[in-house]
Amino acid sequence: MKLAYVLGEFPSLSETFILREMLELRRRGFELRIYALTGCSSSAAFPGADALPCPAGAGSGAAPRAWNDNTGAGGAPPSPGLLHEEARPLLSAVRYRPAFLGAEALAAVGYFATRYPGRLARAIGLTIVATARHPLVMLHCLRNVPTAAAFAREAIRFGASHVHAHFASMPADVARMMSTLMACEFSISAHAADIHLQSSRLLAGKVRSARFVAVCTRYGAGEIRRRTGEGAGDLHVIPHGVPLIRDLPTYNRGPLIAAVGRLQPKKGFATLVEACRILRERGTACRCVIAGEGPERHRLELAIAQAGLADQVTLAGEQSQAQVAGLLHEARVFALPCTIAPDGDRDGLPNAILEAMAAGVPVVSTPVGGIPEAVEDGKTGLLVSPDDAGALAVRLEELLKNNERCRILGLSGRALAMELFDLERNVAPLAALFEMI
Repeated sequence: MKLAYVLGEFPSLSETFILREMLELRRRGFELRIYALTGCSSSAAFPGADALPCPAGAGSGAAPRAWNDNTGAGGAPPSPGLLHEEARPLLSAVRYRPAFLGAEALAAVGYFATRYPGRLARAIGLTIVATARHPLVMLHCLRNVPTAAAFAREAIRFGASHVHAHFASMPADVARMMSTLMACEFSISAHAADIHLQSSRLLAGKVRSARFVAVCTRYGAGEIRRRTGEGAGDLHVIPHGVPLIRDLPTYNRGPLIAAVGRLQPKKGFATLVEACRILRERGTACRCVIAGEGPERHRLELAIAQAGLADQVTLAGEQSQAQVAGLLHEARVFALPCTIAPDGDRDGLPNAILEAMAAGVPVVSTPVGGIPEAVEDGKTGLLVSPDDAGALAVRLEELLKNNERCRILGLSGRALAMELFDLERNVAPLAALFEMI
């Protein structure tokens, strides 16, 4: 079966869960063509594969160039950055967004206008109806008509029989237009911000018109049902899968607190920095390394400097998988005190938490989004209230001073990861849904 995968970004340093899913589907015999709205931004470091520089002319920072069916590097390629080694086999299967109103985009619109005018009119009409109450969203979606036409024309040549979008935001809008132009169905994988940061009406229109919607947490599925009401669509809870580390961890490590994630408000890293300050005041020795990059860097640097923690808290920037794996191997505790950002954004179930659990590192987090589906307080990890640096410091101190507590929680978390978040097992139901189409 040939699938058209629509992604907001590829390759992406942070979205390793999508990369692993696509690789596992290929291993199962599916043929994939990837349609990326942008290239790699090198914006975050999550556990994935070893990283290497993006290929020249593969990202959004470069000048747009013509569609190239031979190399797969049409449109605006990604700007230089980091690329997971595991992504390399998929680079030849990627098609990037063509230049807006460029020759290739206009040719694709002309192709559908002359060959399938009804499909083109329907795709535009459905977009206008779906976004009628949101003029700015309508403008963005209509600007994507040439993109969808170029992607759809190429997907027809490829022989794709189904379109799948990761994220129920703009990728799903493009996938819906593509499916109309191709006269096939589309589906969506929904995650976190794409559920929370758009109007209920826009979300409902997409999930109800999709063949099915895969959601990575029970919490996310519940939010879709709550926000869209009756007829929420065909929802399936399919957790992300992570690689399982077979070697048993040790628990006589130094006082290292590891954190991995994009530097943005919803990750709660400012609370973690404050907790480290409290630990120092209490005389508890620790060192904290935060791996990742993002818009909160300057704020966090200021907080670290003002607290006099420059020798204890390190913002390590983007990290390859080998570096993250090394960090987890040394860490005594993994901390990710997620919160709800001022704009309402929040995590579903961060893959960084799952990978720390798979590595046997005890996790301290918060009951935000779908996190309690993996981290059960006192059993597979520890939970504290969001934005409560004092409570976070207490739980971190509990683990920093108690080897046996670390061992019990680490092994329990590892056992849960092996049971519920195995990559092969969790891609199987998604593959079955595709096979039913």
